[in-house]
Amino acid sequence: MHTGLILSAQSESELASVLAHEIAHVTQHHLARMIAGTQKNTITSLAALAVAILASRSNPQVANAAMATAQATGIQSQLDYTREHEREADRVGLKTLERSGFDPRAMENFFERLQKYGRLYENNAPVYLRTHPLTTERISDVQNRVEALPYRQVPDSLDFQLVRAKVEASQGPSTQAIKIFQAALKDKKYSNEAAQHYGLAVALLRGKDNAGAEKELALARKPVMAHPMFDALAVQIKLAANQPGAALDACRGALKRYPHHRALIFVCAETQLQMRQPNEALSLVSGELKARGGDYRLYQLQAEAYAALGKNLQQHMALAEAYVLMGSLNEAVIQLQIGLKARDGDFYHSSIAEARLRQLREMEKETRKQAQP
Repeated sequence: MHTGLILSAQSESELASVLAHEIAHVTQHHLARMIAGTQKNTITSLAALAVAILASRSNPQVANAAMATAQATGIQSQLDYTREHEREADRVGLKTLERSGFDPRAMENFFERLQKYGRLYENNAPVYLRTHPLTTERISDVQNRVEALPYRQVPDSLDFQLVRAKVEASQGPSTQAIKIFQAALKDKKYSNEAAQHYGLAVALLRGKDNAGAEKELALARKPVMAHPMFDALAVQIKLAANQPGAALDACRGALKRYPHHRALIFVCAETQLQMRQPNEALSLVSGELKARGGDYRLYQLQAEAYAALGKNLQQHMALAEAYVLMGSLNEAVIQLQIGLKARDGDFYHSSIAEARLRQLREMEKETRKQAQP
């Protein structure tokens, strides 16, 4: 998920259509199927190259043609796999989108707009377009499937509108972001007034106008009153205004209202670490990891808390888990090795680290084995 994709989406259903497509890649095991197909193609290509090498003894021109054909066949097979998987992800994703209560026509609309964007900007196209090329055939297939579905208009949630406003307010120079939000509020060009004031508050905070940010946040609260993203921003404003005590008080109250809101937990843990309260930060982050599962940023915060407490082994154990979630097994192994070398862990934590190290090494071996032709 990229911030550019959030800004490109004009509705929550459009953003959901991309997520549904990506989920389909996972549920349909496209990566494993592509690896298996690549292995099969490699064997075929090697056989063709062997024939080409034998032919080179009698006719070099025939050999060169055979080698070129083998390479072209491999490339074409790879493209065929990619296209097939993209079409399947569209079909399965569309069903997921409809079952989840979103507007299925959003996929068609978003794909058409992204295709136009790609034609206009080519080399500067969003990352999603470079990794998921949109063809007229794909869009037509989605259009045909959508026509058979009932019309459904789905309003955007406040969560989506606030996240989109925050992302937009965080782009480019703060002065430019401030002008954009101020102009939209003045001309009443917005779909949600609270989200617009919230976005302006974020931009003003970036521009170090703490008083202005606080004023806009108060205006955002008028029509909506309560939301965890408002509370998280209030904490950040108090910190920026050099009011650490008030920031911590705001965290305590907000966490009672929204104990598992990730953005709020990140802000409050960072505040506690900044205020040299590593035990409190560790308790907050570890509790969330235990209750709701992994997030690499939570493990990074956990590592910071352990570092502040001088617990080297546990610091590197947390960093290892962060790297695992980011898909970097090698870095995770290195972190565990560093932690074990520190020799400051008790028997319990050392045993866990050693067992995890063995497990990650086995995972590395398996990954390398799967990558081999």
